[in-house]
Amino acid sequence: MFNRRKITGNIRGRFEGLAVPEISLGPVFIIIAMLSILIISIIIRIMPLKYGAYFTAFDPLFQYRVTRYITENGFRAYFSWHDTLSWYPMGRDIARSSYLGVPFSGAFVYFLVNSLGLRASTYYVCLFFPVLMAALSCIAIFFLAKDIGGRAAGLIAAFLMAVNPAFIGRTSLGFYDTENIGIFGMILTSLFFLRSIEEGKKPEYRVIYGIASGLSLGYIFISWGAARYAVGLIGLFVVATLLIRRYSVRILFLCQVIFWKGSCRFPG
Repeated sequence: MFNRRKITGNIRGRFEGLAVPEISLGPVFIIIAMLSILIISIIIRIMPLKYGAYFTAFDPLFQYRVTRYITENGFRAYFSWHDTLSWYPMGRDIARSSYLGVPFSGAFVYFLVNSLGLRASTYYVCLFFPVLMAALSCIAIFFLAKDIGGRAAGLIAAFLMAVNPAFIGRTSLGFYDTENIGIFGMILTSLFFLRSIEEGKKPEYRVIYGIASGLSLGYIFISWGAARYAVGLIGLFVVATLLIRRYSVRILFLCQVIFWKGSCRFPG
């Protein structure tokens, strides 16, 4: 179904007429290049610091408030929190009216950082969380593009992700909102999905990648209202395989695994 070597060969075949030099990308070069890309990604996104360490929209302020409540009262308290300061005079049932992905992730990073002996406030953890997710997204897109077009394609994709204006706008310092996780999750879902249907892999590895893809999809669902787009991409891929007569029972099984794991939600 999905053969990395065939796809890579087809891509290279398109450019056989062009004078593109063959570059040997060793592990050391890849590491240095990726570190450079990550540094560029971080520097661009922390530039708003020259104006002060502030959140840049209303939604990030709400996400920060929920995260602070979790760090002060624990994860379980989130599910029973009736916020009397929102939607006055009725108040707001936070667990039933908001996505838990962002505040739970921010709280996890907060507890992790402080457990390592690095004293950081909830405010600054949430402030820099988008920058962290941007760096992780660059790493994820590197592996996705590498699987399709090789190491050079991975580096190009990571660099374009790092400097993409639309992505910068949603992952810059202080924009602590759902897109931080949404884009990252969509990349992971695609990466693991393509690996799960790749030819030549052992069945157990395919199932593991299918479960990982489903968990990534579930992570998007508990974090972002636009999670349906990730489902649409997988559905569109399946429809395309039907049209070109490349569909198989294996794809059906793996899609069932992915959607089953992706549909697992936290109680709320």
